[in-house]
Amino acid sequence: MDLVTVARFSNSFDLHVIKGKLEHEGIPCYTKDEQTVTIDPLLEVAVGGIKLQVADTDVERANEILKDSYLGNSGSIYTFNLQNKLKGETNALKILLAVIFALLCFLAFV
Repeated sequence: MDLVTVARFSNSFDLHVIKGKLEHEGIPCYTKDEQTVTIDPLLEVAVGGIKLQVADTDVERANEILKDSYLGNSGSIYTFNLQNKLKGETNALKILLAVIFALLCFLAFV
């Protein structure tokens, strides 16, 4: 059984709301990096948030349930269905890294 990340969160409160919903529907869920982000929230970006994972055989059903999930304006959900959004996140990460690199180069010459 391989685990697949179906959603990412910035806090464990919202993670457990969605995890409870999936488990209520009979889908076993696992979390990754929850303790790391809870202990040191600054590491959230470094580890990519708290990951909600399900077995590869449950991904399609979990994504159907996640489509109906909404946590209001909390803004803590990074993404549902990571596989479809990975390309956009990769481009945003490249831009962010380029800006950081340019800023560091500028500071090195000042």
